[in-house]
Amino acid sequence: MRFFSLLFFKNAKKIKKLKVVDMMFEKREDYKIWRKKHNIRLWDVAKYINLSEGTISRWENNMRDIPEWKIELYDRFIQEYEKGKIHE
Repeated sequence: MRFFSLLFFKNAKKIKKLKVVDMMFEKREDYKIWRKKHNIRLWDVAKYINLSEGTISRWENNMRDIPEWKIELYDRFIQEYEKGKIHE
């Protein structure tokens, strides 16, 4: 478990260094609309960006914030899905 934690932390530091210019969508609700349109479960996004389903749901519904680098991961998930790298 410790190895995984160190590995995740090391990768998370790299991701934090990425500059987030804009979110892929203007509104958080648009992420939810995109996800539902493509039949993507909260669980799939949660697994990819390492957050709980509840946290993502609350973020999509403007009930809480998440770090910008997690939003970048959500954007990356969408881009990879649309390129066919992630399948349902």
